[in-house]
Amino acid sequence: MPNTPLRICAFDLETVGIIPDVGIILCAVLKEPGQDPTVLRIDECNPDWAARPQDDQRLVDQLARRLEEYDVWVVFNGACFDIRFVRGRLAHWGLTPLATRALIDPYLLARGQLRLPKHSLAALASYLGLGRKCRLNRKSEPCLWPGSSPWASWARWADRILSTGSRPASCWNACSRT
Repeated sequence: MPNTPLRICAFDLETVGIIPDVGIILCAVLKEPGQDPTVLRIDECNPDWAARPQDDQRLVDQLARRLEEYDVWVVFNGACFDIRFVRGRLAHWGLTPLATRALIDPYLLARGQLRLPKHSLAALASYLGLGRKCRLNRKSEPCLWPGSSPWASWARWADRILSTGSRPASCWNACSRT
C-alpha cells in the first residue's frame, strides 16, 4: 500500500469577541505548505453583511469544510481558542460539527518545552527567527457596520483587518515561506 502524504494546514482566525455564542469570525487564513494562503472574509462570504453584520454562517461553514480537507492542523493557541470558537459557531448556526483532526499547537509546545519570558506568538516567532507580524493597512475604509448596532465599536478595527486584502493582522510574514 503506497504512503499517502499527510495534508497539513496552518490557520488563524480573527474574531470579534472570545465567546462563540456572541462573537463572530471576521476572517480566517488557511495556509498549506508550498501554497498561497486562502483567505475567507465575512464581507465576501455574506453578501448581506452590511445589513446583517453578525451573520458569519457561510464563512463558518466554508471554513469548517475546508479544514476537514486536511489531516493535521497547525494553529497557535488552537486547542484553547480557535478550534473551540469554530466548533461553537457551527453549533450556534446548527451546522454539521467539525470533524476531529490531529492538532499541533505551537503555544502548548512553547509553553511546555521552551523557557521563554513570554509565550506569545511574537515571542515564539522571535525565538525561532521567523520575523514579525504583518502590518495592517492603515488606509481608512468606510464603516460597513451600522452605527446603531452593538458591533459599532468594533467597526474601525474590523475595517482595518478586512482592508488588508490578503491576511489578518496576526498572520506572520513567514507564513508565505515554504
